[in-house]
Amino acid sequence: MNECTDKKVGVMLHHCELGLLEEQERLMFEQHLLECDFCFSELQAMQAAADLMKSDDAIRELAHSAGKSAELSETSPERGKIFDIRRFKPRYWPALVAAAAVLIFLVLKDWQIDIRPSQEVIAYENRLAIMNFENMGDKSDSTRIGEMIANLLIADLAESHYLQIIPAQRIHDVLRQKGKADEKVITRELASEVAVQTHARWLLLGDIMQIEPNLIVAVQLIDAQSGMTTASKRIEGASGGDIFPLVDSITVFVRQNMALPSGAQKEVDRSVSEVTTSSREAYRCYLEALDYYDKFYGLDAIAGFRKALQYDSTFAMVYYYLSELEDSAYIDRAIKYSDNINWREKGYIAARYAFQEKDYPGAIEQLQQILERDPEDKIALRDLAWVNFTIGDYDSSIAYYRRLLEVDPLDKSTYNKLAYAYSENGNYDSSLWAINKYIELAPEEANPYDTRGDMYATAGKLQEAIASYQEALKIKPDFYTSMAKL
Repeated sequence: MNECTDKKVGVMLHHCELGLLEEQERLMFEQHLLECDFCFSELQAMQAAADLMKSDDAIRELAHSAGKSAELSETSPERGKIFDIRRFKPRYWPALVAAAAVLIFLVLKDWQIDIRPSQEVIAYENRLAIMNFENMGDKSDSTRIGEMIANLLIADLAESHYLQIIPAQRIHDVLRQKGKADEKVITRELASEVAVQTHARWLLLGDIMQIEPNLIVAVQLIDAQSGMTTASKRIEGASGGDIFPLVDSITVFVRQNMALPSGAQKEVDRSVSEVTTSSREAYRCYLEALDYYDKFYGLDAIAGFRKALQYDSTFAMVYYYLSELEDSAYIDRAIKYSDNINWREKGYIAARYAFQEKDYPGAIEQLQQILERDPEDKIALRDLAWVNFTIGDYDSSIAYYRRLLEVDPLDKSTYNKLAYAYSENGNYDSSLWAINKYIELAPEEANPYDTRGDMYATAGKLQEAIASYQEALKIKPDFYTSMAKL
């Protein structure tokens, strides 16, 4: 579209960029953006130019020099007062904005900036972190739709051999380290910090503008080094709120704007419903079950995974987790449906199958292949530690757990398992250190006190063990493992 659909509202565009709209005007203009592709594109272009001016050293120096001149003018009455946009009446704003636009145009034109990523170092240049999308109509994201879109994108884009996608769990861990684990609104600044810590070259941010009658999102692909928006788009999904076609459209947007090598264009880009599940409700239940799994609330996690299967009985990763929590035979079903998952998850399932068949070298090989492609994959590191623990190689097990803590120093699950590894290796003091770190990280969860009870029991300190199991039950009265041990 080459012009604004409602010019009476469209004139607010520049005022919006300068942050000069009143609340009612801002709401009116945001509604206008949903309907007008022209104004949406214009606003995104302004954002890109603003990003450039904030990030470029030469422009910052120019601004700094201007500031110095302004300071001098304030002390010299004959030179006039400092420029202050707030002193100008609204009728002068368009002229000021136009002048700024000319400056931006000249800067971009003269420098011929090329912000496409180099293709020489694919492993680094195409490392992408995808943040949970912000639900503009529901900041708490009570339906988890922002989280679902991000996780589905991670599953879909992870299929490419030319992209390295940061796992959702890794992003969550970094946010937790920063005390932001429960944040539903990820600011641009916070996202940039996550990119630095995960060594991501690119960031994908998104806003959910509308859910019903059809999903509408605004997405931005950001160069994490410069902080500049390299591409942006408003994407509209099918009616009825079907999330999967929308995710497929965002995937195409990312692939088209990351300047991937020519080989990437020959890859088969399967629909996201073909690499995970085709049921929105199944995926929501899956994410909820993973929350329980992370807290070691096994019965709650099992119930959540089973509920997911009610919506999709072919969900391979649900069977993967149930093979650990409920019945090892579920791994056969995970294998059966593993065509519908990405390379990383296939590796997890193949390793679990080999482990349960007591093919420990085969399990280790599968997990090491994952680490060759992503050295910071936490699940691969965790499972390698567990395989070595199972075969009695406690030194190697401890080494892998320690390596995992280098990736995420606040991973409570690792401290839990490390405590058992130290205990089996005869290092009681270190086992207590590990479990106390776990309690420090999760004082309101039952499992760390249960594990501490195990450490006391192993050392023959039965009264201390009983007290610790009872502490777990105070937090969660139906925590069956502590009940059984008592």
